[in-house]
Amino acid sequence: MEKGPLVSILTVVFNQRHYIDQTISSVLGQTYRHWEWIILDDGSNDGTGEVIKKLRDGRIHYTSQRHAGDRRLTGSCNKALSMCRGELVALLDGDDYWPRDKLEAQVRCFDSDDVVLSYGECCVVDPHGMKIDYMGLPEDTGIACNDPVGSSIKMFLKRYCFMAVATVMLRRSALVGIGGFVEAEGLFQDFATWTRLSLEGRFSPLPRCLGFYRRQPMSVSLNRNAEELYCSGIEYLKKFMAAYEGRLRGLGFEYDLKALEEQWQEMIKTFVSFLPYNRAVFMLKIGSFEEAGSEFKNFMDKSPSIKTRFIYILIAFSGLLKVDIVNPLAALKQRVLRMIGTLRPRQLKIPSYAQRADPSDGIQSSSCR
Repeated sequence: MEKGPLVSILTVVFNQRHYIDQTISSVLGQTYRHWEWIILDDGSNDGTGEVIKKLRDGRIHYTSQRHAGDRRLTGSCNKALSMCRGELVALLDGDDYWPRDKLEAQVRCFDSDDVVLSYGECCVVDPHGMKIDYMGLPEDTGIACNDPVGSSIKMFLKRYCFMAVATVMLRRSALVGIGGFVEAEGLFQDFATWTRLSLEGRFSPLPRCLGFYRRQPMSVSLNRNAEELYCSGIEYLKKFMAAYEGRLRGLGFEYDLKALEEQWQEMIKTFVSFLPYNRAVFMLKIGSFEEAGSEFKNFMDKSPSIKTRFIYILIAFSGLLKVDIVNPLAALKQRVLRMIGTLRPRQLKIPSYAQRADPSDGIQSSSCR
């Protein structure tokens, strides 16, 4: 396409030698060519930096720092943001990758001045690039588009981050206007920032895959205490709702903070109780069968039933066969239930993005990072 706005691609990377080549190829292969790539190496010691420094493209700007760690990831992102010149900012982790026309498709979303963020559907892949999950868009158009402004908060209040980092593009002026990526204790750079931006303008979602989000043993999100991460998100929401009470009510957002806090406490209990189960079925998806068995046994010990024993047997068979048979059966169950639902038009339809508490329903949605 003809020259459009400069897109600053922002990557903070640490020890992704095995995956960075695919990330690089996905950027260099973009059909939209008017971009710069700010790569901040967070002290990699596995050769990641050496791979990047071999690139001969004037649009790529590589710098490194002493290892700050995932606890300071938001600060590292803001450091990289300070180096950006583009009107738009696209985010890409060092083990994720894009479809070829990702940038070309997304820059058009910012033709309207009131759009502050765009995102799309996301394919979740395992260490080998095989699809293991898919993140669609919220079915509620108002929430998906944050229209009217503030609508997306209804979903964020459920501690659900419905946009994957690899699919997000931001208007830099809006991001800088809120002080950059929002630093919140115990959180990564995404959830708090998207929540804060929901007060600033509309979102523009695209109903197509705009990124490939890799889940692998070295993923930052897999090496953080999930309970701590979830609870940190709740603590941020408490502070957010208190700090922006006037803005929220001005947008027509009425709420009872005490009732919300009671709801959040129940959400934490549910999340914690199903955490071993959710980790087990996810470990199956990435082929970590021993870990899956161990995690599910922890869940079964606390929630013994005929159903959990049956699932445990299926996990054991998966380990013997080295093939995940649990998640495909869960997916088949969901397809059957959807078929039954079409025969019962009055049956309440549960949105695909809703949090799930039934162990047979698969991984409980909580946060994309």
